[in-house]
Parts: sequence; structure tokens; C-alpha cells
Amino acid sequence: MPKTHIMKYLYTICLSITLIITAPVFAAAAEEEKTAEKKSEDEAYHVEADVTEGYYTAGEQVLHGIGNVVIVHGETTITCDEAYSYEAQKLATLLGNVVVRDKVQEYTLTAGYAEYRRGDKLSVATKNPKLVLEKDRPIVITSDIMRMWQDREYGEGAGNVKVVSDDVEGYGQKLKYFGKEDRVELTGKPIVRQGDSRLAGDVITLYLEEDRLRRAVAERDCRLLYFSRPEEEVEEEGTAPTAEETASAEGETVPGEEAVISAEEEEGVEFEKEAGAPEGGNPSPVEEEGVPKGDSTPPPEEGTAPTEESVTPTEGEEEEERPTGRVEAAGDRMEGFFTEGQLEQVDITGEAEGHYWPFDELGRETGEQIDSAGDLIRITMAGGEVKRILIDGNAEGVYRPAKAEGRSGVTQTAGDTITVFVTKQEIRRIVVSGHARGSYFSEETPADETGETSGG
Repeated sequence: MPKTHIMKYLYTICLSITLIITAPVFAAAAEEEKTAEKKSEDEAYHVEADVTEGYYTAGEQVLHGIGNVVIVHGETTITCDEAYSYEAQKLATLLGNVVVRDKVQEYTLTAGYAEYRRGDKLSVATKNPKLVLEKDRPIVITSDIMRMWQDREYGEGAGNVKVVSDDVEGYGQKLKYFGKEDRVELTGKPIVRQGDSRLAGDVITLYLEEDRLRRAVAERDCRLLYFSRPEEEVEEEGTAPTAEETASAEGETVPGEEAVISAEEEEGVEFEKEAGAPEGGNPSPVEEEGVPKGDSTPPPEEGTAPTEESVTPTEGEEEEERPTGRVEAAGDRMEGFFTEGQLEQVDITGEAEGHYWPFDELGRETGEQIDSAGDLIRITMAGGEVKRILIDGNAEGVYRPAKAEGRSGVTQTAGDTITVFVTKQEIRRIVVSGHARGSYFSEETPADETGETSGG
């Protein structure tokens, strides 16, 4: 048999197998859609109002309801001030104080105007639409236009989207709501805010559990700005170093006191800082190439998010409201985990970079700073404060002490893994493991024999 005929024969066999495999899939999808449509048609549909009138126009039967309109379609109940129901189109236009309630999905959609298409149980709301997921704690979604498919448990929002869960707010230009999976997807310069902290990326997905935000995932060109603040709750066990970990180890080298610190190709190196709180000082953070500088989060489009950029506490603010530190990070992907509405862990992957600046008791930068980069950066919080920073995979770190401590210079570390422990607003311990190495570079100008400093 010629080669051309063999190839045609094989192609025919492959095409037949493909059709045999995919045909049941398409058939099942079509059957499911027909079943949903038939179920919608079989459900009772009736309209009540203070005043009702029926008439025909262009061959269309129209029912007009005025005043306290109530439309019931299966498990969906709609109320409004006025409605027009078109029988042939299976369409109802709803005007004034529109409220769409779904008993199965437990949500309420309100708007000034909406359309309801009973063929596919689709509600399209405009004029200040608001979707409230009514369970233990309400989650509120607003946008310029909202579409909700009751049977599919799916919704879409467009234009000035806002999601509110407790004190966490999400902003964007487009939204997709997946009811069966309890997740919300934000696009269009999305930002998630909690207080003055914020997370940004090309796409942000919010995962809801028990009616609260449990997880937020940002993808592509991600930025994080986080301000830590103490809470009244006692910090959880295992999130902070123990007293033995933070105590100064006898004979260990303190960063900034030796000209050079190195441990080439050793299994581990550990730098530990002396105890003692820094005092005063408000220097500007030193900028490092390749690390986020300042607030690098892209702002949302006008009208989608608060515009206040100042995060420094003003005079007269209460002591507990002052931040205890600031984190800035960037990467290809970020995943934040929430407990009882509070951010407790952030994982940054894909060219991960980050800064951390502890603040003093007045909420000011002390000059102490650590920059980091690696395959993974994991920031762990407890009680509203940063407790630990883990850099894993090609880990690199740069440490600068607080200016008030009387030391200067830069300590550079590298290894497979770097772990930074933070206690009481201070970087207390840095552990480097796996091909660990570290170096210290003094920034002080040496003095000559006459006591005068020499340039250069």
C-alpha cells in the first residue's frame, strides 16, 4: 500500500476514535443544558402586583404590574415597584427597588433596574447593583453591571467592581463569581486591601470558606505592601522563635562588629543580634537594585479604590494604631492565607523579592532593614506582626542594622535557605543553611593617624 494511502487510513482511524470519545462528552453537555432549560420551563411562574393589566402588542402577550410587584419562579423570588413580563420572550423588565432572592444559593441581588430571563434564569442588573452572599457573615459585591445565572451558580460583574469581606476589600474592573467553588476572580488592575496594606497583580482570586476570605492568590506581576500592627490576641505557638532561639549565643559574631564574616560552602551560618530596642530615628530606607522601592503597587483605576497614599500615623492617633513594620514584596505569584479575617502567611514565588523594615514604638522606620531574594519567600505573621521570613532556593539576603545602635555597614548572606526571626519589632536572628556564606562590608570612613577622617 502506498505511503499516502497509509497516512490517510491512519488519519481516518484517529478521527473516528476522536469522534467516538468526544461525542458522549458533547452529548452529555447538551443534555445537561436541555435538562436545565426544561426544569426552568416546568417551574411555576406567576406575577402579582397592586395593579395588573394584560395586553397584546406586535403579537406579544404582555403583563404589566404596578406597585409591590412580586414575581415567583421556582426558588427565585423577585420584588420591585413596576414590571413588564413578556410571555413569548420569557423576559421580565424590572423597575425601581429591584430585589432578586435565591433561596438555594442564599444570595440577594438588588438594583434600580434589572431584567430577568426565565429561560436560563439569568438576572441582569444595572443602576447600582449589589450582590449580597447571605450566610453567617455577608459578603458584598458591587459593580456597574451584574449578571447572575441562578441554575449555574455563576455570576459576572463589570465596571468599578468592589468585594467586601469583613475588613478586606477587593477592587477591579471585572469579576467572576463561582458559587459552587466559593471563589471570586478579579481582573482589570485588581487590588486587595486590608487597612493600608494591599496586594496587586494581573489576576487575583479570592477563595471563600464559611463566608469569610480564607485565601487570596495573585498571579503575574504581583506586588505586596503590608503594614504590621499588634493585636490584643496572644500570638500563636510556633510562629515566633522561642526565648532560647532569640537569646544571644555565647561566642557568636554579631553583624556589624567584624570587618568580614564568611563561611564558604559550610552547612550553616547563624547571625544573631544583641537584645535591646532601638530608639528614635526616621531615616529613609536604602534602595537596593532589583528590590521593590517604595510603594510599587499599581494604583487602581479612578473610582475603584481609596486614593489616600499616606500611611504614616498623624499626630493624635492612638498608640495601638501605629504600624510596627512594613513589608514590600514582588514576584510572579503570591498566595495569602487568612484566619478570622487576618492575614497570617504570604508565599511569594517566581523571582521573589522582598524588603522588611521594623518600626520603632512611634511607628517610624529605625533604619534597620533586610532585603531578600529567592525562589520562594514565605512571610509568617502572628498577632498582626511579622514573626518570620523564610527565603528558600537560591536564597540571598542583605542586612543593615538600625542607625540608633551605633553600627553601620552591610551584611550579605547567601545559601540554600535563609530564615529571619523577628521579635518585638526587631530582627533578632538570621540563620543561613545549605552552602552558606556571608560577608560584612563596613560603610564607615576610616580615620588617619591624626584622628581626621580620610576620604575615598
